[in-house]
Amino acid sequence: MTGHGLVLSVEAEFFARPQAAQVRELDGRLAAFFPSLACARPIWSPVPLLGVPGWTKSNAKARYYDNVRYFRPGRRAAARA
Repeated sequence: MTGHGLVLSVEAEFFARPQAAQVRELDGRLAAFFPSLACARPIWSPVPLLGVPGWTKSNAKARYYDNVRYFRPGRRAAARA
């Protein structure tokens, strides 16, 4: 299963803030950008849901991510091959 996600850059200190402050900042940034993002398909990044840490017990092992049935190479890597 794959979803789509938007990758936002944050400074390292962002992660030291309380979670409520992180959510407020991200909500504000998304609200400001969402009208233009909603139609801009190329900016959405694929997110392999089976790769989200904790989604399954199996994905705690690094070799889990070598399974090309679940985790295909990105388009750029495939184009280079």
